[in-house]
Amino acid sequence: SSRRRHTRLQGDWSSDVCSSDLTIVALKHLYPKLSSGGYCIIDDFFLGPCRQAVEDYRREHHITEPLIPIDKFAVYWRRSGTPAADSRNLPGEPQ
Repeated sequence: SSRRRHTRLQGDWSSDVCSSDLTIVALKHLYPKLSSGGYCIIDDFFLGPCRQAVEDYRREHHITEPLIPIDKFAVYWRRSGTPAADSRNLPGEPQ
């Protein structure tokens, strides 16, 4: 199966149930395909239930990499393991 260098999720902050459900479904299907060293970017993390869905998924799957804020809405983390070949730094990551 194809591996991904990054996954970016955007919730729908206008609908609490929809956002939480869609976030969990997206993580369940996309995160396992994320390469070691790849980035998981969550838009709308600080809006509505998206944050709770992400925290629940991370806890259930023992994901402990730090969440790094991008701006007032989004966060990312880098999946542990060997860095991807194209390792451009994202905001908040050491150069």
